[in-house]
Amino acid sequence: MSDLADESTPEITVTELSHDVATQIEAQQVSMTQAAAVKVSATEITARQAAIAFVSGERATLEGSSVGVAVSKGDVSLDHSIASAVGAQGDVTMDGCITAAVVANTVQAKDCETVFLLAKRVEGDPKPQFSIRETLLLGAAAGATFALAAFLIPKAVAAFGALMLPHLHRRGGELPAKDAGEKS
Repeated sequence: MSDLADESTPEITVTELSHDVATQIEAQQVSMTQAAAVKVSATEITARQAAIAFVSGERATLEGSSVGVAVSKGDVSLDHSIASAVGAQGDVTMDGCITAAVVANTVQAKDCETVFLLAKRVEGDPKPQFSIRETLLLGAAAGATFALAAFLIPKAVAAFGALMLPHLHRRGGELPAKDAGEKS
């Protein structure tokens, strides 16, 4: 069994996890090989063939791994990995990856597919499904749809109430029964 960091042992500087599972790891450096973790927080994170739900740190390197959300104050490197969301203040380097959303200053991509990509500079061919223009249009359309729904739903409820009000007064405040001879 590996040394796992938690709230009671914040002084751990290096954590190595191999063929193991952890819920939460907090350390200066984390190295995972064929392991899984729910949350990893460290200055430097290296994962090979690992599965991690949430990664946060200064620098993250993922090789053949799967990550839910990766947030970094520095750089993130993904090599033949899958990520739902990647956010980095530094650069994101991807090779043979699939991601849902990437936000970074610079993205370097080779043979990668992503749904949403937001970066100051893009190198390579990340193959985004939605460009910035399409993302903004999609967001505007979704916002307009929600605004219209928020406007119309109260009016529809008020109109339905106004239609039912005469029926409620005729029956002494009760809704009409399904059958004329039946009271509910």
